[in-house]
Amino acid sequence: MTRSKLWSSFFLLLFCLSLPACSTAPGPGSAAQSEMTASQVTPGKDGVEQSRPEHAGTNILVAYFSATGTTRDIAEKLALATGGDLHEIVPENPYTADDLDYNSDCRANREQNDDAARPAVSGNIDNIEDYDVIYLGYPIWWGKMPKILYTFLESYDFSEKTIIPFCTSGGSGIEVSVGEIRSLASDATVLDGSRFSSSSSQDIVQAWVDGLNLEQRKNMRISVKNDQYEIIYTLNDSTAARELTAQLPLTLEAEPFSNNEITFYPPQKLNTEGTPLSSGAAGSLSYYAPWGDVVMFYAPCDSNGSLYEIGSIVSGIENVSSLTGTVTISIVE
Repeated sequence: MTRSKLWSSFFLLLFCLSLPACSTAPGPGSAAQSEMTASQVTPGKDGVEQSRPEHAGTNILVAYFSATGTTRDIAEKLALATGGDLHEIVPENPYTADDLDYNSDCRANREQNDDAARPAVSGNIDNIEDYDVIYLGYPIWWGKMPKILYTFLESYDFSEKTIIPFCTSGGSGIEVSVGEIRSLASDATVLDGSRFSSSSSQDIVQAWVDGLNLEQRKNMRISVKNDQYEIIYTLNDSTAARELTAQLPLTLEAEPFSNNEITFYPPQKLNTEGTPLSSGAAGSLSYYAPWGDVVMFYAPCDSNGSLYEIGSIVSGIENVSSLTGTVTISIVE
């Protein structure tokens, strides 16, 4: 996103200098350590072809990948909290302790540094269409989700589904991996998700599930359309998103900016208190506070401290770049 309204060069330099140096492997104390340093590696259900989740019967699925058991523990707590079906994403070639030795040129590090890596998955879900809500869990490996999640997300159609990420990590956040999921499942509604530690209790997991207010979120969809195209977004439950919906319906001018976004200006500026920062992922609906414009990204941009996430795309990402001129923004009934 090459827009002059980003950081001044001075603050951008300070920001860049504050970032950790890149490396080919996660070092000690990194977020990856939570799932990459266990002395006992639990490979999953070796040799078991799993065509259906363990407890089929609800419209909620808890799907997870766990190399050492940490993420599995949170997934099981989530299944209990939601009543959802549990499905383990099992690698066809299970990870060994050597594969997770982050101080070496191990398999996990090689996969994380290879954009084309897609580790094979053993088994599949033959009734994915039965699920409306999918909790998707994984460890954080070197700041991102493991590449086996790429394999999983590219194997199914997630159109009109809600994906709720959760991760286990010793320190790094979930934001980068949420951007990855939004890019891979662009037709799904992808919520911001949450990071858990290995010590997270059932009460902590239950409180997070209860706070998602999924029934309320189902009604927080907006349409942005001109005379040719319509884009549907799901809004998050932030202050800024609620203030936007309070102004609807609106008829405004939408304008292209740079080579990755379309913007429009609601009449009243939005309060960003408690609103999460935007990852700038393709498909995100964001708000740039200094200018007061709502930004529809159709290609990724760099995040910054003044860009806030208010929603994510449900359908029509391929037409966002053409959504110019007079547009109508309204609540989807």
